[in-house]
Amino acid sequence: MSKRLFWLIGIMVLVLMTFNVMSQIKHNMSKKNSIQEEIKIVNKKIEETRANIEKYDRKIDSLDDDFEKERVARNMFQMVKDNEVIYKYVEKDNNPNNIKEEK
Repeated sequence: MSKRLFWLIGIMVLVLMTFNVMSQIKHNMSKKNSIQEEIKIVNKKIEETRANIEKYDRKIDSLDDDFEKERVARNMFQMVKDNEVIYKYVEKDNNPNNIKEEK
């Protein structure tokens, strides 16, 4: 009788371990799928960024002179030279009818 009980307990332990392993495999598969989806999204963003870089490189190459290249760099990309200070001119509205009160 004790031999049968020993085999029954052994089989039960193996079945429980099998269920545990199966649940871990299922969890790992879902994790793998989510990581693969994330990789696809990141690769798509990388390709979009490369396409943008190529587009901007073509735009820069199409410019005729250095003055135009500098103008585009300053206006489109907000680029400045080293140790350069940028000032922005803002017109003040002197019309008294447009005065807004804050409460």
